[in-house]
Amino acid sequence: RRVVMATTLDGYEGSGQGFLLRTLPKLLQTRSEIRQINLETPLRWNRGCSLEALANSVLLLDATPADESSVALASAEAVSFERLDPEKLTGKHGQAQLAEVFGLLRCSHYKTKPSDIRFFVDAPDIDWYVLRHGQHVVGLAITTVEDAIMKSSIARAVYL
Repeated sequence: RRVVMATTLDGYEGSGQGFLLRTLPKLLQTRSEIRQINLETPLRWNRGCSLEALANSVLLLDATPADESSVALASAEAVSFERLDPEKLTGKHGQAQLAEVFGLLRCSHYKTKPSDIRFFVDAPDIDWYVLRHGQHVVGLAITTVEDAIMKSSIARAVYL
């Protein structure tokens, strides 16, 4: 009996990250006969396609977090905490920082998609906070304040 599993790991179809991060390690620990095959040449693009490069650039599909070597010495004492201004992320000088932030999101949460950036930037009640090591983002929290729960019994159940 054979089982074949196939998924994408990158781009807007990145839901396969959940498989890569959670399922595959467990399978590899428990099953010695697993064979993993990776597709390197995309089916929808020719190798070196300029349209693919444009789509990746515009939609941040190839965004990556800060290089590991540049944040290797990050520690609680060596980072700063700050609130990000979304306006600065979307301006001309914020593109590199936005790509680094989105790269961190892509690698840390398997359901991140390009439209999330628009939502996070446009929503007036969303705040972005980052941990920085030097100029690099090593942590990110996207927060919101919800409406108060007026019924005290529900508030106690939720908050306690």
